[in-house]
Amino acid sequence: MKAKILLIGCLLATIAGTKANAAGVLAMNDITTTPTPTTTPYTTGMVSDPNIFASGISIGAGLSGTASVPGAYTANSWSTGASIGATDYLSFTIDANTGYEISFSSIDFNTQRSSNGPSSAVVEYSLDGGNTFQTIGSVIIINQAATAYSFDTSGISDIQNLEDPITFRLYGYNARNNGGTLSINNYSFNGSVEAVPEPQSLMLIGVGSLLMFGYLKRARKETDAMA
Repeated sequence: MKAKILLIGCLLATIAGTKANAAGVLAMNDITTTPTPTTTPYTTGMVSDPNIFASGISIGAGLSGTASVPGAYTANSWSTGASIGATDYLSFTIDANTGYEISFSSIDFNTQRSSNGPSSAVVEYSLDGGNTFQTIGSVIIINQAATAYSFDTSGISDIQNLEDPITFRLYGYNARNNGGTLSINNYSFNGSVEAVPEPQSLMLIGVGSLLMFGYLKRARKETDAMA
């Protein structure tokens, strides 16, 4: 009896274990290339989880890439207004491979601006291919010195257990003029990637649970009968 219970328990643990994956880095890039790249999307040096697709950084149609800051991805022509420009952003898309789902715990990056660059920025995400966006956290102040920023995303239910693509954007605005730049490097998207249980696995878990319950119930009856 004990051997059967142990066997069923091991089976359930094995099936459940195929889904679990410790939280870690989903995609990251220190961007140390010299000269500074202006390619869009930029993927050189990027490291990502093998079970996801990571696009690399792209720039919006309203921006122009520039090689003015070594070791960082840089663009100019940012909005000079007090609100975001629809095409003035840095963009990054992540998608789980078939059979997997992604949960995001945090987003980290370093950014800086030139003296005429955008002094304000917001991070947003879209789950519908870029038609609508939701803001993460509050407005950040962009400094001329490189500054690290971190956004805790573990409490955003929309971006947990995703099987479809998600696009993140960093919108900069409040630039003094169009020649001002904003740069980014040392970015990382953090979280977990898990295999989505197939229907057969879920059925096995259900059957195994029933068998476990049955054996335990029978063992209790035998114990009561012997008492």
